[in-house]
Amino acid sequence: MKKLRLSESELVSLIHSIMEENNTVDFNYVDDLDYYDALFIMFRNWVNTNLPDSEKDAPISYLLEKYGKKFIQELIGDDPMFSNDNFEISRWSIPRIVQSIVKKGLYKLPSKRKYEKFTERFKRPIKYFIDELNLPPWANIELIENSPYKVNFKVVLDFPEMVKSEETRSVYPSNLEREFTKFAESFLGVEFGNPNHGHLDIDRLGTEYKNLDSWVKTVLNKEIKTKIRSLPYGKYVHSMKFEPKETMSSLKIVFKSTAPWNASKSDFKQQVTKLLNDSGYKKIRVEY
Repeated sequence: MKKLRLSESELVSLIHSIMEENNTVDFNYVDDLDYYDALFIMFRNWVNTNLPDSEKDAPISYLLEKYGKKFIQELIGDDPMFSNDNFEISRWSIPRIVQSIVKKGLYKLPSKRKYEKFTERFKRPIKYFIDELNLPPWANIELIENSPYKVNFKVVLDFPEMVKSEETRSVYPSNLEREFTKFAESFLGVEFGNPNHGHLDIDRLGTEYKNLDSWVKTVLNKEIKTKIRSLPYGKYVHSMKFEPKETMSSLKIVFKSTAPWNASKSDFKQQVTKLLNDSGYKKIRVEY
């Protein structure tokens, strides 16, 4: 086995890095009851160590009222958040107190959270599931897992490819998420809920339209809109607003107040629709 030699400073740096990583806690999934439990455990230990026997059996409400601030100051120090004269330990302040103590590495909250990431543990079956969906070449699913068992589900659509595709199928992100959730529950045996309880939490992020900005800048604004304004009725166009969608995107035309209200406006809509279709953009609907 190859040995790794570290200098004293490198070893100290490595130890600090490991300690900081272990002290990193995702407080988003900690229930208030767990905060209360943590505080009472720490406070009872402090009482048993620091108070005389005549005080140890007193009610917790009495002990917190009389010794709570001293307990907090010894653990946290002169933190402005807790050293205010009006500060008191209550159900509202306990979560903040415990979070400060945990961040200092003085207490570790109990958790059943898995260390291995869900996407790593089930990498092969997840790939198989996505492949079996047979998505169009311009569509893809991304699973983002920055911390174990907290997964963000995102559908990525290459917009220029999608909007010109002859593919008649539509991609519905909500349906894909529902199918994936069912797959994870039925075939992977996953329970959904709080990651701190050992369960999986999935959130669906908004759809990402890949290469949309560059397409709008170079194609829509410089080419398509220019051609639209060059049509006979185009001189009455005030502005155009484009809205990308997973199925049929829309191009909404706003006319000037001087635009005549006659059949020409309807003809103009048909002309714009034909212009888009002839350019290969059959998935853009014209509105006004």
